[in-house]
Order: sequence, then structure tokens, then C-alpha cells
Amino acid sequence: MDDATPDADTGMYKLGGFNTMLGLRFIERSEGHLKADLELRAEHMNKAGFTHGGVYAAVLDSCSTGAGLYCPYPGRIRKGSTLSLTVNYVGMSRGGRLHIEANVTRSGRTIYSVAAEVRDDEGNLCAHSVGTFKYMRGSEAPEGVPVDPE
Repeated sequence: MDDATPDADTGMYKLGGFNTMLGLRFIERSEGHLKADLELRAEHMNKAGFTHGGVYAAVLDSCSTGAGLYCPYPGRIRKGSTLSLTVNYVGMSRGGRLHIEANVTRSGRTIYSVAAEVRDDEGNLCAHSVGTFKYMRGSEAPEGVPVDPE
């Protein structure tokens, strides 16, 4: 399974590394758009019992980067990196699931911008962001680059 194709059994997209450790799941993906969710665990909380702000920042960063990297070509992937990310914290969550949505707002040859938000299970806005991202070499075109063997 490649990065742009959901698993036939779970409907989830392949993620690795930090995103897997965090528990982030990409659940819907298309050109310039990404939806994800995160089941909150005890380690996601701060001492006050609310979701730690770093969790919001991490999921906003991952989902925003991913929104611009959709690649519809099997066996290929697009890669990018964050140039800037501004996160605004506007609410708190005590548990349940976070729902993240990210949309590309502007895209150029090597740079793209994304607006994203995190909501709790009741639909309350917890945090939102705007960011600027850069395609890695070879990922500027929709064809991307071959997936690295695992």
C-alpha cells in the first residue's frame, strides 16, 4: 500500500514514524485536502487534564503537510517539509477523539500554503493553523517519486 491509497480493510492511509507513535490516522485524502483523527490517550494530556498544546501543533503540522502531498500514482509518493506554521489555540479538549481537517489555500511550483483546524467530538474548535510548506526535490509534480522500499 502506498501513501495515497487507503488500506482495503481499514480504510486508513499508511503512516509511519512519529505519526504512528502519536496515533494519528489519515481517513480521507484527495488533491489539496486531508481529514484525520486522533484517539486521545493519557500521554496526550497535560497536568491539568487537557490535551497538550504540542499535540495540537503536531497534528496540524502533519495534516497540513500531507494536504499538499497527495499522489494518485501507485508506488509513488510526494514529500515535503514545513517552512512555517502558526498555531492558534482557542479551546480545550479533555479526551475522546480529535478531528483534523486541512486544505491547501494556495499552491505554486515549489511552495504551498494550508489552513487547518482541530475540533473535538462535539465539534468545538480547539486549535487552527496556517502554514507554508515546500515540496522536496522531485515532489513538485503530481507524479512524485518512487516509494522507498521498506
